[in-house]
Amino acid sequence: PQESAGLLRSGVHATLLSERPYQSPAAWTTLASGVPKEVHGVASFLESRLPGVRFAPVEDPEARWLFPFYGLLEVAHALGLGETTPVTRDRRAAPCLWEIVSAGGGSATVLNAYATSPVAPLRGRCLGDAFFREYLWLRFPPSRPMDCVWPPEAEAELAGSVLDPGGRVAEALRTFGELTPEEAAACAPGAGAAAHAHDSPFHLGWSIAVESNVFAAAARFLERDPSDLTFLVTALEDVVNHYYLECRWPER
Repeated sequence: PQESAGLLRSGVHATLLSERPYQSPAAWTTLASGVPKEVHGVASFLESRLPGVRFAPVEDPEARWLFPFYGLLEVAHALGLGETTPVTRDRRAAPCLWEIVSAGGGSATVLNAYATSPVAPLRGRCLGDAFFREYLWLRFPPSRPMDCVWPPEAEAELAGSVLDPGGRVAEALRTFGELTPEEAAACAPGAGAAAHAHDSPFHLGWSIAVESNVFAAAARFLERDPSDLTFLVTALEDVVNHYYLECRWPER
């Protein structure tokens, strides 16, 4: 597009290389902070808490020796001892681009960036990933309310442009065609965890609905009071690449 060509001519661009082993949380945080995971400290989607200890589970399907430990962890959580949630902001040990801009006197609008909940004050607005309820926040909700909007009055600026993803899953999937009765039942918010597995139609529809909300919020804020920096994240592309490409090219 013409707009992209203009940005390429007048700005700075480069090919971004990921880190091995490839881990989305580490790569996303490196992109936002400019430092490797050994510095920013984020290498996992989830973190677990038990009385007196907090740790990020190792996300390696080959680490079978850890499976019994994870079983004990589930038992502990069932007994009310701690919980597992998506990684929170205080796990990150390095400032991100929007924090650097804010500290330098600029303003930033941050929407759905990874590991931004609970939000921290900055010059501008921050609606954390817990606010938009990316899929992991649906699967692993925290037991206590979490501040996920800064400043608190920023939510009122949206004036109904951000809608509950749960009520939009079936609508989002119908853009690909009509749903079977079984698919429609699986897309209901109360269908159960099995219907909401990572490779389920529900996950895809939920991610589409979340992305719609992120862009709706960005449009509203940019129209009313644009910041020096607008930083938004959607996980839909990552979700499709991981779980749904085989639906388009099953032979690959």
